[in-house]
Amino acid sequence: MSYYADDPTGFNQAMGSMNLNGAAHNAVMPTQQGNDEPNPFGSGPPQTQPNFATEPPNPYGQPESHYLPQTQAYQYQPQTNNPPQHHHAVAVAPPTQSTPALQFNAPPSQGLNQFESFPQSTGSHGDPFAQPGGFQPEFEQPPTQPQWMHWFQLADQNEDQKISGQEAVNFLKYSSLPQSMLSKIWTLSDQYKRGCLGPDEFRICLGLVGLAQNGLEISVQNLQSMSQPPQPRFAPAVEDLAATKGQRRNRPQPPVIAPAGKQSRRSAREQSERGRQVEYTMRMESVTNIVDGLKHMYSSKVKPIEEATGFHIFHSPLLTDSEFEAKPCVLLLGQYSVGKTTFIKYLLGREYPTAQIGPEPTTDRFVAVCHSHEEGITPGNTLVVQKDKPFTGLSKFGTAFLNKFAASELPADLLEHITLIDTPGVLSGEKQRIERQYDFPSIVEWFAERSDLILLLFDPHKLDISDEFKRAINSVRGNDDKVRVVLNKADGVDTQQLMRVYGALMWSLSRVVRTPEVLRVYIGNFSDREYECKDNADLLDKERGNLLQDILDIPRRSVARKINEFVKRVRAAKIHAYLVHHLREKVPTFGKDKAQAKEAARMEEVFKEVSNKYALPPGDFPSVSRFRDKLSDVKIYNYKRVDIKQIQALDNLLSEELPALLQRCGNPFDSGPGGDGRSGKPAHQGFM
Repeated sequence: MSYYADDPTGFNQAMGSMNLNGAAHNAVMPTQQGNDEPNPFGSGPPQTQPNFATEPPNPYGQPESHYLPQTQAYQYQPQTNNPPQHHHAVAVAPPTQSTPALQFNAPPSQGLNQFESFPQSTGSHGDPFAQPGGFQPEFEQPPTQPQWMHWFQLADQNEDQKISGQEAVNFLKYSSLPQSMLSKIWTLSDQYKRGCLGPDEFRICLGLVGLAQNGLEISVQNLQSMSQPPQPRFAPAVEDLAATKGQRRNRPQPPVIAPAGKQSRRSAREQSERGRQVEYTMRMESVTNIVDGLKHMYSSKVKPIEEATGFHIFHSPLLTDSEFEAKPCVLLLGQYSVGKTTFIKYLLGREYPTAQIGPEPTTDRFVAVCHSHEEGITPGNTLVVQKDKPFTGLSKFGTAFLNKFAASELPADLLEHITLIDTPGVLSGEKQRIERQYDFPSIVEWFAERSDLILLLFDPHKLDISDEFKRAINSVRGNDDKVRVVLNKADGVDTQQLMRVYGALMWSLSRVVRTPEVLRVYIGNFSDREYECKDNADLLDKERGNLLQDILDIPRRSVARKINEFVKRVRAAKIHAYLVHHLREKVPTFGKDKAQAKEAARMEEVFKEVSNKYALPPGDFPSVSRFRDKLSDVKIYNYKRVDIKQIQALDNLLSEELPALLQRCGNPFDSGPGGDGRSGKPAHQGFM
């Protein structure tokens, strides 16, 4: 009897073995690890865990029962007054046991292209979704590809391994579901709000379609609870999509500006600008996800202004495509021996290559802990010349820093979605800052701008904030929403002492972090050893669960963070362009250096003049002293003149084009007056 006699499409078998928790904030942490664990990479009896270096992990997840411990564990549930729809339990190891690794079974983060190809067969009969240790069917011939994969290939018309909103509309219309249901299905499937679905997310989408067609509750929790979820059904005409697969839409080409006989330079320039605008509009119409749209906006509208006005000299280096596509990042800062490297070991379940842990200052360099199928170390000088890595901007800090920077690569589930940055322990005293031979606060600022979460680690015996630590904390200003404080090793004090330590920590922070908002402080012991003092075990367990939840939520918030950072950069570039434009107008033909020095001396007044002239908010201007220092190193009159209309176009970018991109890559099934599932506006409106 055929294995798929009762399931001819193979969909139930695929969905039954898949972990449908899906969301980035769902993870399962084992409390035991042995050689008799079920194989998470395919079917077959329990066996030893494969070598990650030669056999890549299965990105399709496994049932939670594989990772749940056989001994005690407590379940962490997010506190909410509403019925849980998107949150799931986080199983956290009890403090008395070793915690080997944080298993992260979420879809890939935005822009990483983790699913460029589907995984190969891992079971003995070629079924990559067979249950571990389950029944082994016998085939006369290997089965064909799962039905869900066939549907994915039909929907993926442009063969980019992603289902855009328009592709989803074209495919899901054959499900005969009403638009309101398809809108909810898209919202639940597009968990990272990227505006597209990867293979894992598409499988969840298919499962939700099956629930809706059978009149069941449309939720990921309901889908996960079913061992045999109902199969989705599509009209036979869906196969017609194969005829148009891979074909590009016929678009008009941008006009070619032929040289005219006696046209003026102004006329030729206007025609050239019009042609570039038409080409820009066409490219924006072809964008299928938010990150690609941000990259194109930056390279076409923002980067030319930054290059012309020297923004990369005064502020931050020019952005690269790899920085837009980078995984979310967590930056760890703290004095020596507060447990930064141990914290990373706790998250990964093992030490990363070159990690050193001890009571003395051990980590003497910046280390980017990244994912790879093989362990390895990449020196900093090599990292900054690799265009596919988001570290090229660090080259401006010179060889002295690059010799103290490296990437440590290893196979770990968490690192498939998040990059961790370990930093040197901060020491006290002015001498240590001089001996570093590089600008420590400036490098911290560079990483902080590109991080999704910044953890400031303390322990009960190191609550003082040294001069260098104070400068490092000040360098992350402007990123206050990312900062979290971790009071590590809190199990070393009893309840009364912990209360006093917490008060002393808040007092120390109040003298450095001068904001009306209170920083979020997590209390715990983030290591694999037992608690020394068990008086506060319940509190420390809950705090640890909350921090892990915060970390696991990062990929889901990654796209929103990229949008936020893009808007901040565009505003900063606009103000910088206005300042340079204003200063160039003040520099005469003769005596340029003297005139520039005069303007630099009255920089506070210059800021006010520019703010009043162009109606710019004073809070968006950079530090006066920092801008003056940078200005002394350049000749402002050497910068190219920028058309004021080009600077004003940045306002249109934020007010019209960016909202149009978000709308274009939003829920394609939202109803609107246009009747096409969107707002009724033409797809290109807002890009002109």
